[in-house]
Amino acid sequence: MGFEYMYNIKEGSWEDAYSKTSASALSPKTHNVRLWNLFIALTSLIAFSISMFQVFFNGTLQSVNTIKYGLDLIYFLYIVSRFCIGFEENGVVITDAKLIRRRYLRTWFLVDVCGLIPLESLALANSALFVLKLNCCLRVLTLFRITASFAKEPDTNKIHLTALNSFCIIVICIQLCACFWYHDVCTGAHSTDLRNCQRFFNWLQLFPDVSTNLTGVSDMRLFVDAIYWAAITLSGVGYGDIYPISTSEVQITCIVMVVGLLAFAGVIMTGMSSIISNLDSQRGRFYNRMEAIRMHMTHVGLPEDVQTWVYKYYYYLWIHRKGNTIAGLWDDLPYTLRSEIATACHKPVLKKGSIFDGNDHGFLRALHAKLSTSTYSPGQILAKPGEVNKNAYYIENGLVQVYGNNEEKIATLLPGSFIGEVYLMFKIPRNTTISASTLCEICVLKHKDLISLLADYPEAGLKIARAARRRLHNVKYPLSEAVALGLASNPRNVIFHQNSNIDLKPKDQRILNLFMEFMSHQLKNAPSLSKSSTDKQKVLGIPTLHSDDRFVKSWDIVIFWCVTVSIFTETWLLFFTNNLETKGFYYNYWGLIYLVLSILIDIVAVIDIFINLRIEVITKHGYLSDITAIFNNYRKSWNFYFDVLAIFPFDLLSFMYTGEFRWRNFTYCRLNRLLWIRKVRFLP
Repeated sequence: MGFEYMYNIKEGSWEDAYSKTSASALSPKTHNVRLWNLFIALTSLIAFSISMFQVFFNGTLQSVNTIKYGLDLIYFLYIVSRFCIGFEENGVVITDAKLIRRRYLRTWFLVDVCGLIPLESLALANSALFVLKLNCCLRVLTLFRITASFAKEPDTNKIHLTALNSFCIIVICIQLCACFWYHDVCTGAHSTDLRNCQRFFNWLQLFPDVSTNLTGVSDMRLFVDAIYWAAITLSGVGYGDIYPISTSEVQITCIVMVVGLLAFAGVIMTGMSSIISNLDSQRGRFYNRMEAIRMHMTHVGLPEDVQTWVYKYYYYLWIHRKGNTIAGLWDDLPYTLRSEIATACHKPVLKKGSIFDGNDHGFLRALHAKLSTSTYSPGQILAKPGEVNKNAYYIENGLVQVYGNNEEKIATLLPGSFIGEVYLMFKIPRNTTISASTLCEICVLKHKDLISLLADYPEAGLKIARAARRRLHNVKYPLSEAVALGLASNPRNVIFHQNSNIDLKPKDQRILNLFMEFMSHQLKNAPSLSKSSTDKQKVLGIPTLHSDDRFVKSWDIVIFWCVTVSIFTETWLLFFTNNLETKGFYYNYWGLIYLVLSILIDIVAVIDIFINLRIEVITKHGYLSDITAIFNNYRKSWNFYFDVLAIFPFDLLSFMYTGEFRWRNFTYCRLNRLLWIRKVRFLP
């Protein structure tokens, strides 16, 4: 099948074809369309459950009928929307209205209409036709059709999708088994026909209050009992407190147990275990790699500081990228697409490099593809004095320190700084030490990559050489090197230190003095930029803590056990002491022990809030120790609000009552402590 035939393009009519493919139809890959499909899938599952209830239990309840008609209206809107939503075929999203309409009418239109037609209206003439309400069960096909379309999308969360499929299969199986189990004993109520149940030798005899009053028991009570039996039979051996008595019930039970074995163990458990094993395998591969790296570093005798840099690098890699590296990530893409991605990602880099000004667009696109991003740990050296390092660096995230000959700080480079551009063209030893002050992501341009392009772009090579030669005389000045040979004219990316004014030219000295006044004003508005974990600055006399410190890890263990004890005691008191059998519990010494224990745990929870305000926040710019930055991160993650709500003393409201009512309301008011369950973390 050719392209012209597939998309109905006639020879010589390319403009018409383009207008057809650009019709105003929604793409099935948009976020709103996906949410709409997910909503339809869930409503289809609800419509299936309601239809089964009406056929097998009671079809005369007005409230259930109202819900069903509302679901029918939603499904009608879904059918209409199918004419306005495109489809994907052979990797191409089709948005032509004519093709969409033709495809839908030829595939799922009749099935969807059959699932919507109100065939139950025929039951008004003949009550025996109540089974026609089962046409809504056809919407189950829509449910699994939508989930199958989600599975084809590469950006769909496979864990959530598997959980959704498993949930739908469980609900459908339980509903079907419960309906057949009930139908073996009773017939549902329809129109003028009332419920009719067998009085002897069936599972209803297990409930004397039901078997002796079959007309008085509600349909919901029987429905819940049937659902309960179906759930325990599908997931167990089928002989709980509700078990088969007659031969037909035994046969149904055997079939349901086989279905449960196939559906639960064969499909659901296999799918979930596969996903869990894949997640564990990713973590396992990373830790095995880390163990091999640790053993090799110990074997070759690397210094402790180098080993620390390696550990911090892989820790950062796991936190931000789950252990995956970006090197070679785009190798499968065509070169033109890789160039577009590189240009979009590294567009600010070459704008800061003044030696690249005036070059044509083709050379800059090729140069963007040569850039690579690396991660540097705090204290890691980028360049040393006397070293011939022919690389240029662009700081994307983090802070970089520049040191002079006597290890004195010359400048702090902020994100957006471009350093070392002259060294790309000339073999000149470095005259300063450049090291990462925080965790940094730095874009690197290597000399060999630049030279490899100049053979194809000789004019660009001449322009770059002239620009580099004009700036070569600045290399002998430490300050000029610290600000990347010209960044002094762009003070937003550099923080100069007061002791860096030695050996300066008059022009550079004037720039420095003006800049110090400018930065003193700017840093008042952005104090977190100049504070990093390397300085261990104190706020209110309390030092900041790393998330991987021993104290923080020990405190997490304390919180884990406090949360576990609190949740256990609160739920136990609510469900086991808040009743008539334990009347007067709060008078005993056990009540006093509970109150003392709960107060101690509340104190620990309050201390935990203050400790969280002193744990440094890891960001792309490194570890921030500023109290404002930590609090903003704590607040934006909603952890602060949950922690405060979990310890809010709602239990004081119980003292408005006396006697037994005080204790009962006390257990209810302390349910906010259950919010602590979100603090439970699985320790590796």
